[in-house]
Amino acid sequence: RLGQKVQAGDVLAVIHSGDFGEAKAAYLEAHTVAEVAQQEKIRQLAIGSALEKFLTSAKNQPGPGIPAETLGEWKSKLVGALARLQQAQAVLEREKSLVAKQASSKAELETAEREFQTAQADYSALIEEIQLNLKLDRLKAENTARLAEAKLNAAEQRLHLFGLDDEAIQGVSHGKGNGRFAQLEIKAPRDGVITAQNVT
Repeated sequence: RLGQKVQAGDVLAVIHSGDFGEAKAAYLEAHTVAEVAQQEKIRQLAIGSALEKFLTSAKNQPGPGIPAETLGEWKSKLVGALARLQQAQAVLEREKSLVAKQASSKAELETAEREFQTAQADYSALIEEIQLNLKLDRLKAENTARLAEAKLNAAEQRLHLFGLDDEAIQGVSHGKGNGRFAQLEIKAPRDGVITAQNVT
């Protein structure tokens, strides 16, 4: 009211603004997308770290056991390739033993050797494929997270244009004040007295 004394931060008026509601909705969407992108980036880093550790041990010892860490989509492929390699190796060892005892033919040993070499080649090819895709997946996750963060910053800046401070913006992301989603509070920038009222 005219002549009223106010302090900095006092609410002078409340405006129902569709634009403000849209800006808040856009911020909430950007906030959610950024959180999801960040979680995916963390997941990709964990998978990448586990895979790198596994690949290092695979170079030193072909056919190591599959670790307990999350390996993402590669786990089932690795389990299958490793099982075939270990099975072929077991068959080869058995055939060598049988040939030594003259209980099996040399042709069966050669077949077992070929199957083992094929399984080994398939396993090595899978390791190479994982190495090629590992960097690409990590790069995609990092780029997605950066893009989501940029959109979130843009949405924040738009809310700043409506006069919201950082604390008020945090309130939006925590779902506070959803009952008045499109209501924009006009607050006094400083202490003083209302000398003119240009809004009805």
